[in-house]
Amino acid sequence: MYKVLIVDDEKYVISLIEKLVDWEKLGMEVVGSAGDGIQGINLVERLKPDILIADVKMPGFDGISMVKRVREIDRDIKFIIISGHKRFEYAKSVMKYNVEDYLLKPIDKEELEGILQNIRKELDQKMLRKKAENEMSKRWDVNRSLMNAQFMEHLYSGRLFEEKLDLESVYNRYFIEFREDVYQCIIVQLNGVTSNVGVSFVEDLLLSISSDMSHLFEKACSFVLHYIGHRQAAFLLAYQSNGIDAARKCIYEAFKEGIHRISKYQGLKLAMSVGADVEMKNQITPLKESFLSAERTLDFRFVEGYENIFWAKHISASEERKVSVIEGELLEEFRKDVRSASKSVISRRVEGIYNHFMNEIYLNPRLCTQIAWDMNDELYQYLKLFRDTEGMQAELRKKMKYKIEEATNIKELIFSVSNYIFESIEDMTEDGKSRLSPSIRTAKIFINNNYMHDIRLNDVAGMVNLSPVYFSGLFKREIGENFTDYVNRVRIDSAKVMLKDVRNNVGEIAEMCGFSDTRYFAKIFKRMVGITPSEYRKRQTGK
Repeated sequence: MYKVLIVDDEKYVISLIEKLVDWEKLGMEVVGSAGDGIQGINLVERLKPDILIADVKMPGFDGISMVKRVREIDRDIKFIIISGHKRFEYAKSVMKYNVEDYLLKPIDKEELEGILQNIRKELDQKMLRKKAENEMSKRWDVNRSLMNAQFMEHLYSGRLFEEKLDLESVYNRYFIEFREDVYQCIIVQLNGVTSNVGVSFVEDLLLSISSDMSHLFEKACSFVLHYIGHRQAAFLLAYQSNGIDAARKCIYEAFKEGIHRISKYQGLKLAMSVGADVEMKNQITPLKESFLSAERTLDFRFVEGYENIFWAKHISASEERKVSVIEGELLEEFRKDVRSASKSVISRRVEGIYNHFMNEIYLNPRLCTQIAWDMNDELYQYLKLFRDTEGMQAELRKKMKYKIEEATNIKELIFSVSNYIFESIEDMTEDGKSRLSPSIRTAKIFINNNYMHDIRLNDVAGMVNLSPVYFSGLFKREIGENFTDYVNRVRIDSAKVMLKDVRNNVGEIAEMCGFSDTRYFAKIFKRMVGITPSEYRKRQTGK
């Protein structure tokens, strides 16, 4: 209902207007009336009407003075001015104050209703526009929040730097304007999952702590964005160059609050790394320097422990790990032990490598994760022999990142990395036959995934770190047939499936199954199946 206020010094006019119109039908209601302009203005402030019907000439405040005053209070009120015939010219002069219409006394019912209907249409349209604007504003806020969240996810994952974006492109894509002098990335690590404190609880607690920290950061920062990762929260702070001290104070306060929040839960640990403060020019690249420095500085927790803030030095955004830490004889030994697929052998090797670098680790804690990433790269090189699927390397990196984040000290890191390597090999080579030794299971899966290539016994034996003679004997004992027969059987089984599709001829199928000679393929096929490839196709397809 739209609210109507009537102001006239003649009571019978007020009563007439109230009774003359079916207000409910028009979607309106008379919420009050006044006998002079001063009283009318007081009611405007208190009742906030949508429509005001007022006489042009009244004692105290006349209509024109009232219109001026009300317009100062509310510019959107719709005015209808009432005037007697003798004051017609006077009434017209008030129209310059954005009055919707005027009525001459005596008031005509149809004329009044017509004016009110027109005002109703305007108010309805205005309400629809306002509703649409509110919806658009809400959608904008939601979209901006989603884009801001996506920006932080891309910053955290590194996808933000896959292409060189200028600040205008960043705004167009993520709705973020970089106007401040200083930007700084922060990473908070929460660990200590136990039987009493589960993973889901830690994730919920981290979300709550991050929200509290954001509010504290906002005391000194013009904007704060954050992202929740795996047991980590990443923040991006923006502030003026003269606000560095205030920002640093808020960082200490936020960390102190985080420590207080986890103190009631035994076993939980918190660490914070603060990346280099950087200035934004026209490119987004400086943020990489800040985030990279925060990420690498967090490695100090393995040596210096949790309940610490680690402040980063500037690290060039182009500084990446160029060479492996593990190399030479140490690398060859690691590769050999990975091929063994033995949990105990892998665990001893991982521990041995970390012990080899222990003195250097205490001088440069970043080696903790660099060693793990070297091992992950070698693991990928080994596993892709079995199945190099799209995204496998990225998935391995993601899993290794989780294992690094879950460790609270070097001992836990060694244990976590060792288990991860063994489990990854198990997942890739598991065929459900636990009676097979790890070496033969690995060889079997390799053959099944690579039968279309040239596979030689010596190469596979070397891959599983066994001598060819020993491997050949072990393979026959566990599989029940010799190496060559097994490879040919895998190839022929594949050929039988392909022969049901008449689009490829026999020669093409032979090549796709790893046979370089079509006649040899036909010979092996007949020996194993009992008929030639062409006869098999005819029986299966009728062609």
